[in-house]
Amino acid sequence: MAGDPFGIGSDVWPGLAKVAEEAGELLQVVGKLVATGGRTEHYDGSDLRARLVEECGDLLAAIGYLTAANGIEAEVARRAAGKRETFDGWHRREAIVKPPGPHDRPPAGPPDQTSAVSP
Repeated sequence: MAGDPFGIGSDVWPGLAKVAEEAGELLQVVGKLVATGGRTEHYDGSDLRARLVEECGDLLAAIGYLTAANGIEAEVARRAAGKRETFDGWHRREAIVKPPGPHDRPPAGPPDQTSAVSP
């Protein structure tokens, strides 16, 4: 067996360990975004949006390697496409039935002068 078990050069599920590592790093950023209420500026000064982009990219690369190295690319791609359709459907339904939340409102601006009542 070449390399560490489940590592990039392994004969046993090559890339599996890298997927676990990258998924964990993405979860750390997701946890920080949840803890900040979605604000992207973290108390340590880091930009959580930039970190989210980096970790999503790293995880996609690891998954791409894992699926290619283990001959499951086509099956995973089919599953991912179907799941994406499901998520898009959920989003459309929730957008229809969900009342607007604070992040759905336009930014506050000056009052609309056309609807003001004259003295």
